[in-house]
Amino acid sequence: MESSTNTKLRVVFNASQKSLNELALNDLLMTGPVVHGTLYNILLNFRSYHIALTGDIEKMYLQVQITILMLWQKPGHPPAEYGMNTITFGTTCAPFLATRTLQHLSEDDGKKYSLGKQTVKDFYVDDCLTGGGTLEEAKEKRR
Repeated sequence: MESSTNTKLRVVFNASQKSLNELALNDLLMTGPVVHGTLYNILLNFRSYHIALTGDIEKMYLQVQITILMLWQKPGHPPAEYGMNTITFGTTCAPFLATRTLQHLSEDDGKKYSLGKQTVKDFYVDDCLTGGGTLEEAKEKRR
């Protein structure tokens, strides 16, 4: 069992918490369109490979560099400016931002890593379900 001295923490914002004006941050953020395949199609495609590979992008939201500036004002106080430089857990737009970033990277580097560009379609947010027809193809995809 982990103790409080070695337990890893991840800050998650309650962006659905209503403020005094009955609005929450998530009420004001755009969700963004769904830009990845359906889980059904990803699972169906995964079953077609002879060699299976699964993976997860560790701490994906924390790896995406993005500039977010917010103004926050408590009643009777001047506004304060806050900034973040990673995707914020708990916001409605986080899954879109992370997935779209992955797709953008595949578009930018697709000529250099054509197999990687093809593999991006096998992701559901930060989880990859892919594989290869041969062991060599699966190893190359993994690399």
